[in-house]
Amino acid sequence: YATPCNNMGIVLHAKGELDAAIDSYKKAIKIKPDYADAYYNMGIVLEDKGEIDAAIDNYKQAIKIKPDHAGAHYNQSEAYLSKGDFKNGWIGYDWRWQNSPVVPALLSAFKPEWKPTSNDRVLLWGEQGIGDQIMFASLIPELLPLCSKIIIQVDSRLIPIFKRSFPDTISYYPLSEKVPEKKYDSQISMGSLPKYLRNNLDSFKKSSHGYLCADRERAKCIREALLSDGTEFLYGVAWRGGKEEKIKTEQRRIQLTKIASVLTSKNVKLVSLQYGEIEQEIAELKEKLGINVITVPEVDNFKDIDGLAALIEACDVVVSVASSTANLAGAQNKKTAVLLPFLHNWRWQFMPPESYWYSSVRLFRQEQDGSWDQSISEAKYFALKQ
Repeated sequence: YATPCNNMGIVLHAKGELDAAIDSYKKAIKIKPDYADAYYNMGIVLEDKGEIDAAIDNYKQAIKIKPDHAGAHYNQSEAYLSKGDFKNGWIGYDWRWQNSPVVPALLSAFKPEWKPTSNDRVLLWGEQGIGDQIMFASLIPELLPLCSKIIIQVDSRLIPIFKRSFPDTISYYPLSEKVPEKKYDSQISMGSLPKYLRNNLDSFKKSSHGYLCADRERAKCIREALLSDGTEFLYGVAWRGGKEEKIKTEQRRIQLTKIASVLTSKNVKLVSLQYGEIEQEIAELKEKLGINVITVPEVDNFKDIDGLAALIEACDVVVSVASSTANLAGAQNKKTAVLLPFLHNWRWQFMPPESYWYSSVRLFRQEQDGSWDQSISEAKYFALKQ
């Protein structure tokens, strides 16, 4: 009898009826007190409401009932991380391998995981999306002195900017290639490094002022071309994040008309940093509101990440949803406003307006789910402060 209540809670949650979903899970637990999934699912809803401590309590109860509950371990770790409790957060983060659909399988290799006490030849391999690989790359400078040699395996689009930004002693492989095991003694995924190197807020300051270097000459040429008509400022904008098929709501998407109409100004040129099919949106914006969003044809914002980095460097400020573009701008120490949905994500924490990953980034979160107006207006005020 508990299962129907639990299933109803899942349905209600998907519809956005959070309080009703919680009531349904409570009914399930009343019928079946040892129902681990009901506690786990209720924790997810509580997180969506911003009640992080209550969510953690429910994850703990799920784990108490079912010690190998991967989802509860993983979500509890992210809840701790969103609070800035890194010591407890990283402990459970390795459960992502059993739970998260966005994390690929563990590296197929016989070599052990790297430990800070070993002075090995180390393979550091990328995981999750390109934004995550950019974010976790902030730890590379600190890993270098702890190893005799580093091999980095990441999305091939990142290799050009990584080569420019980090010491030339590093070797690179794309994720599409298998690295011969004879070339390294131990290995570690990028997302597993923070458990050794990021256990308090102060530890983030070592890299928060930027660590990726764009092609400055390319950026200079782009900027000069875009300002040749006398425009004073360039605002880079990105209004969609993630793969479209994975977006269940409008959480990481803003209508271009909404963001452009607020940010436009007579001395500002809006420059698209958005990847994907955008031509129709830009044409409709021009037709309906007479607002231009400039694209730079020689840069493919999806395939040419090094070009996108140069385009970001050419801009005075970036305004973006939470996406790989926001991570890239932050990693370049570019002044950046990140527009966040009401539902939190541990990477951007839950409350502070500052990002501990990137000191140049300011976070503008929805005050209520679905409403972007105030966030965009605040981002514009931030952008105007030159």
